[in-house]
Amino acid sequence: MNKKNNNKGPDFLIIGVQKGGTVSAVVNLNKHPDVFVHTEIHYFDNLWNIMPKQWYYDMFMKSNKLVKGEKNPELIYIDDCAKRIKKVCPKTKFILLLRDPIKRAYSGWNMNVNEKKETRSFKECIENNIATANLDEPRTPYNAIYQYVQRGFYMDQIERFMKVFPNRDNILIIISELFKKNPQFYYEQIFKFLGVRSVTFPVEESHIGSYSEEIDSDSKKILKKIYKKHNQRLFDFLGYSVPEWNN
Repeated sequence: MNKKNNNKGPDFLIIGVQKGGTVSAVVNLNKHPDVFVHTEIHYFDNLWNIMPKQWYYDMFMKSNKLVKGEKNPELIYIDDCAKRIKKVCPKTKFILLLRDPIKRAYSGWNMNVNEKKETRSFKECIENNIATANLDEPRTPYNAIYQYVQRGFYMDQIERFMKVFPNRDNILIIISELFKKNPQFYYEQIFKFLGVRSVTFPVEESHIGSYSEEIDSDSKKILKKIYKKHNQRLFDFLGYSVPEWNN
């Protein structure tokens, strides 16, 4: 592979999802001798109207590795990110990790509780999401942190993103539960997708949250019903189902 121009921004973006294993992916991908992944610059969501494009490009000049990327799980979710990416790095590739939406929602809520950003119970939060704007309110950096239910509508997000980047071959979608079961296989898929050589390394799991209690049965029942049609749309798109999401 030829050395990339350092003034062109990232070759790839890990675009989501929040609590889907993106932190571990960064830790492990950075072990590859030819791959560098920057963590959450937040140019496309928080800093778009503040910092110039060249500032973003400069973030990737910190490494001399051949293939460079960024991880920001907000990119698949927050409105306008895809259009902004198109303006700055239109030829980039995308990696999307998808986790059981119920467990993802609970993990997102638990993270907010641990960070003192949330005081409501999980059930209160999801009931509030369901009652708010028919689950279709705008997705901004300011309110997305509390949209626990909506973040699990994966096909809605994929379809919005692919209106801007319609080439399916440029988006690698990996189910987080399968990734965790067979990490070496899926890292091989990522290396092939990025066009870098195959290497092996000890795989680490990072940023694993602790829970004071398990998700309550009422909340799980509510979310199972809500996510059923959304998951089926995703499975139809992928061409396979994910039995691990039925546990």
